[in-house]
Amino acid sequence: MVSIHSLIGDIEVFTGSEAASCSVQCIETAVTLGLLMNIIRDIPENSARFIFALGRSIARKLHKNSVSEALNTTYPLEVRLAHYYLTFTDLLLRAENLVQLSAWMGCSYRHLTRSLAKLRSRGAIHRDKTGSGIIADYKTANTDVLKTIAEPMILEEHGRILFEP
Repeated sequence: MVSIHSLIGDIEVFTGSEAASCSVQCIETAVTLGLLMNIIRDIPENSARFIFALGRSIARKLHKNSVSEALNTTYPLEVRLAHYYLTFTDLLLRAENLVQLSAWMGCSYRHLTRSLAKLRSRGAIHRDKTGSGIIADYKTANTDVLKTIAEPMILEEHGRILFEP
């Protein structure tokens, strides 16, 4: 997710790439400013502040990616899914389908469906429909069970909470 005051295209400025390396989708009204890349690429030569701002943006993204990758390799998918259901209570923020969710979770579609079945068997979630592959079909059934499963991800590390539903 991209947060307020984010720079998009910072990596492309330094790599010289003309094509974006990611896509962005707004889920709320947003104000954006678009600048031509050929103009932006001339600025760093004359502005240390601009280079610093780009570097800070890239460093934040790298840090966020490192934390995300560490969580993906540290916690089993069931724990991450339970945390997902506790954190993303707004349906607008949830994945559109199971394929997208599997990409977000860093797992295969098959692994995701097996893990969702495990959460269902534990009574943490339930499924309204069968066979549609739509993430909206899976609903929270028991928040207490989800909290118990997600507990390892809701721990304080280095004096700060990484995630808190």
